[in-house]
Amino acid sequence: MADLRKTGSRGWVEEAGGFTLVELLVSVGIITILLSIVLPALQKVRDQAKSLICMDHLRTASFRFRIFADPYAHGSRGRSEGLGGRFYAADFLDSLYETDEFWGDRSLYRADYKPAQEPILCPAGPRVLSRVQGLPSHVGGVQPRENISYAMNRRLHEVPAPGGGKLALVTVTERVLDRPNVPLFFDADGARATQLRGGDADPLFSAPPLRERSPYTQAKYWHPRLRHRNRLNVGFVGGHVLSTANPLADSSWDWGYIPR
Repeated sequence: MADLRKTGSRGWVEEAGGFTLVELLVSVGIITILLSIVLPALQKVRDQAKSLICMDHLRTASFRFRIFADPYAHGSRGRSEGLGGRFYAADFLDSLYETDEFWGDRSLYRADYKPAQEPILCPAGPRVLSRVQGLPSHVGGVQPRENISYAMNRRLHEVPAPGGGKLALVTVTERVLDRPNVPLFFDADGARATQLRGGDADPLFSAPPLRERSPYTQAKYWHPRLRHRNRLNVGFVGGHVLSTANPLADSSWDWGYIPR
C-alpha cells in the first residue's frame, strides 16, 4: 500500500509500503486457483505426448514386422532361416529386441535399452529394461520381466492344439500381411503377466479370451495395460495404430486370426 507523509516545505511524498495480510492471502488464493487450473492441463499435455510417442513406437514395430514377414525384403531371420518361407514370431522378437542371434557387440554381456529411442519401450511404462547375451528374448534375454511394457499377439506364437487342451508353437508366413486388422503389439502389464495363475504366462506375448475352447479362454494369457489415460494403444499388422478403452469391443479387430 502507498503511504503519504508530509515533509515540511517539500509537501506530500509517497512512500512504498508492504502487502497487508489480507492482500497476501488474496494473492496466495489466486495463485492456488491458477495452479489448480494449469497443472491438470499440463499433465494432460504430457500424457498425450507420451501416448503419441508410444503410438510411434508401435508403428515402428509393425513396420519392422512387415519387413520381417516379407519374403523378398527381410534380412536374417535367425533360427527361422531353415524354415523356408515360414518363421517363428519369437525370432522376430529377437530381431526387434536384438537378442540371441541378433546380438551385435559380442564384448557386452548385458546392454540397457534407451527409453527415448527404443520401439519396444512405452514412454509411460517402466524405464529400466536390459538385454542379456546368449538368451532368446522370451527365455530370459530381456530383463527384468516385470518391466516389459509391450506384448505381441500370442496367437501368432502359439495356437490351440487339436482338442483345445494345450497350446502349440506355430510358424507365420507372408500371408499374415493380407490381414491388416490383426492386432500385433499393444500396451501390456509385465508385472501382472508374471503373477498370472498357471505360471506359464509370458510378458512378451498376450492374447485375449475368445469363444474358442482353448487355454486362452481362461484369460491367463491376457494382460493388457490401459496406461494412456485409461486407453490402450494397439499396433496392427497393417501398420496402423489405434487407441481404445475396450480392445475387444470392435468386431473388425481380428484377434482370432491363426497363421496357416
